[in-house]
Amino acid sequence: MAVLVLAGCASGGGDEGDCTARIRFEGSLYRSHSAMPDRAPLGSSAGRGEVVGCGGLDAPAVDRVEVHRIEGVAPEVAVGTRGDWPGLYIREDLASERSSWPEPLRP
Repeated sequence: MAVLVLAGCASGGGDEGDCTARIRFEGSLYRSHSAMPDRAPLGSSAGRGEVVGCGGLDAPAVDRVEVHRIEGVAPEVAVGTRGDWPGLYIREDLASERSSWPEPLRP
């Protein structure tokens, strides 16, 4: 059901659409980025987050996920998830500055 909700509002392609799945965690939004590697070593749990689609930081949650640290990366910068929403997610406001990404996230 959650996949259908997000697919219904997705526009454009790849990681630039307004409604691609994002992770809301500790007051910030994190999103995937096509330039990041598919995988990086995940560490311990950093807590629980929510999957959101359209609407930004105030969007209703469509699911909850366990958020993991990425080895060598502060969770304030990027996080990883497993399960139904697997992937690496970088804080939305940092996504466009690839030169500032930590080494484990660089292409």
